[in-house]
Parts: sequence; C-alpha cells; structure tokens
Amino acid sequence: MKSESFEIAALEDEFQDALSRWHAEQGYQLDFMALAQARGIEVIESETAPSLYIHAKRRIVLNSGEGVRRQRHTRMHELSHHLLYELDEGAFVQRVERLAHARARAAKDLMEQLCKRGGRELAVPRPFVNDVFLRCPDDAERAMKLAIRCKVSLALAGQRIADLERSRAVWGVVLSKSGIVVDCFGNDVKNAKYKTGVGHQLPYIHALRQPFTHMRLEFFRAPIPFKFSKKQMPRHMQAMADELRGQTIVFFNSRAAVGRAMTPLFEL
Repeated sequence: MKSESFEIAALEDEFQDALSRWHAEQGYQLDFMALAQARGIEVIESETAPSLYIHAKRRIVLNSGEGVRRQRHTRMHELSHHLLYELDEGAFVQRVERLAHARARAAKDLMEQLCKRGGRELAVPRPFVNDVFLRCPDDAERAMKLAIRCKVSLALAGQRIADLERSRAVWGVVLSKSGIVVDCFGNDVKNAKYKTGVGHQLPYIHALRQPFTHMRLEFFRAPIPFKFSKKQMPRHMQAMADELRGQTIVFFNSRAAVGRAMTPLFEL
C-alpha cells in the first residue's frame, strides 16, 4: 500500500511536469479558448450540465453558472483531463488504469486527483509562481499577487502555494467580510476542510473578524478557528485583505511571521 502511495505521488509530480512543459510550448498562455482551439477541442457552455471533458468526442462542456474566477480554474481543470489522455501518447492514462487495478471508479477518482492539481498548474503557471516567490517572502502577499496576476480566486492561489511547498505545512482560509469561511487550502486540503468547517461563521470576538487594511500585510497571533474542536491554540498568522473582492486570505502557522512585530490589535 505504501509503495502504491509513493507511485501515485510520483505519477502526480510527473504529470504536473509534463503539463508545465506543454504549457511552456504555448508561451504559458492563459486564454483557455486559444489553448482549446489549438488542440482541436470543441467547447460547449450549458446552464444546467456540470463541467466535464468527453474524451471520445474531444469536447469540453462548461457550466456557465459558475463565477468568473471559478470558471478560469474549471476550464484549465477540464483541459488537463484532455491532456492526461494526450500527453506522452497516453502513457499517463495507462499508468492510472494500472494503479486503479482496472476498477473504473478508482481510475476516475485518481484522474480527478491528478487533474485538480493539473488545473492549478495551468491556471497559475510555474514561472509566475517563481517570480512572485523571488520578490515576496510572505505567503499572504504571494497569494494575493498570484490571484491578481492570473485572475483566479484567493483560495486557488493559496492552494497553488501549498502544492509547491512540500517541506513545510501550508494551511489557511479565505474569509468574507462577515467572517464566513468561504474556502480553505493546504497541503492536506481534505483535512483542512474538515477542521475549519467551510461555510461556518467565526465569532465576532475572534481576531480574524477585526477590520484589515486593503492590501496591507498583517502579522498577528490568534487561535486557529476550528469549527469541530474547542482547542484554542494561538498561532502566528499572516493575512491580507482585498476590498475589491471583499475577502481576506489568512495563512496559519506562518513561518515568515515568526519573529516579526505582531500587530497589537491582534495580540492575545
């Protein structure tokens, strides 16, 4: 079982590398329609059908009811499904089927796992990430700049950082102005979603409900807002608000925040 897990992780990394090489050949184009047309993919929008890729027809169906920023990731996600079949003459799909032991459901789940990250690989290209990492030492500012440059959600930008940071824990949330956890991200995103309870509202007295200044990087200490636990463990955090989006991105256990002067308003 452990060796199979390592093999799946290796497959995931190799597929991301293959996607990045292909994207480099396209000049890291972010225009989905241009990329789809270049591959001869038919694109159809629907108000009722879910977004999906139909390999037999080389067709991508897109749900037109999604928000603009979510659509950008969905489109690249479905494009990565197409590339999973096409790159390296179908070798990636063959490896998926072998690892799934010819079980259709297991193969579908593994493909979805590969393409979720693949969509982020295409929506937020590596050179953009590398450039931001060189210029910005702090995760919250990195995520904000990536979200603006690539026109994606803050949660996707945060998850992109988590995807690439294997040497440390990356975990955080995106909050609305009213303190609702609208999304989360992390190295272990399933566990993060369970712990933070996406959709719940933070108590008004929590530090994260305090007003943030637009595009100002904030450092502070506060308890991680667990929904399903009464633990009140103070952690170093960093956050940045975007008034235009009406959202704030927060990173927990922030290594870069340790040792910096904490904002007095947020000290425990």
